[in-house]
Amino acid sequence: MYTGVRDKSVMQQRKVTALKIGATILVICCHCCHLDVIRSSYCQYSVLMSRILQNFGSLGVAVFFLLSGYSFGKTSKKTFVSFFQSRCVSLIIPWLFTSTIVYLYTALRKNGINVTSMVLEIIGIGNYTWYLTALFLLYLVFWRNKNDKKAVLMITVICTIVSPFQNLLVRASLLGQCVYIFQFTWVALFGLGLYISQGETLIPWGRSRFAGFIFLGGTTIIVMLLSVGRYQIYYWSYYYPLIAIPFACGLFAEKVCPKLNIWMDTAVGKFMCNSLLPIYLLHMPIAGIVARIFNYLYYSPIILRPFLTALMTLSLLWIGKVVSDKLHLSKVFCILTGFRGR
Repeated sequence: MYTGVRDKSVMQQRKVTALKIGATILVICCHCCHLDVIRSSYCQYSVLMSRILQNFGSLGVAVFFLLSGYSFGKTSKKTFVSFFQSRCVSLIIPWLFTSTIVYLYTALRKNGINVTSMVLEIIGIGNYTWYLTALFLLYLVFWRNKNDKKAVLMITVICTIVSPFQNLLVRASLLGQCVYIFQFTWVALFGLGLYISQGETLIPWGRSRFAGFIFLGGTTIIVMLLSVGRYQIYYWSYYYPLIAIPFACGLFAEKVCPKLNIWMDTAVGKFMCNSLLPIYLLHMPIAGIVARIFNYLYYSPIILRPFLTALMTLSLLWIGKVVSDKLHLSKVFCILTGFRGR
């Protein structure tokens, strides 16, 4: 049993992993909690829960960008070449492999295979893998100044101020399918995570007992009110950065993150921690199946959908890991799927 860690860096890494688990569940909420727009016979509870979970789910990607910026800041000693070589193995190969599999699964059931559409979907144009495209663009944007704390802070502040106006003045239709990628909100969140990584604590105000709860509690109340008021939160909504940035900061504060050390040291916890990237890359088809099945129910247990989707994806990964171990292909499985363990 895990009894405590004195090394601050290890404690911080475990908290980051715990937050990634929560953010993964939030992202899955976005993809499996929608209702069939053709039908109108759902009970009001299902409609409200669907809107609530989708609105909170939209904030999961904000947490990921903040965490990505924080992790990026911890690689300050790597050269440009060594950094992108490591990302090629840890991200690009799993990204290309799993995206191709998901595309083929979808294309063979619908319109058939088209090379152009396959390439566009893999890089995230009209597809959920847009996050990885945006992430690599952010690596390039911040690489030169990643160790310059003042420059990072200046970029972060400017993008934080500009982001609501971008969404207010620039119509999403003008950016088309690229609207997910080109958001100043992502630059602000990534920069904030990078800036935090250069300090001594996870977040400057983390020592305050109530600071994290103020940010997290306030944004949670706002999201609930918007959901009850039948507002849908989109990445290109002008108020999205006003909610997403404080929400991610509040969740990232030291006093807010729950202590999951004991659970993370169990067999299931360790396997899930090692499976976060492949869960993100492979969950979409399963989320679609879960949503389709549950949408036939008048009283749809919406709250169960993200956990069922995560469990099913995790189960498939476990089967794949067991089979690859039996065939002595464990290393190949890890490289192709992004699984972190052995």
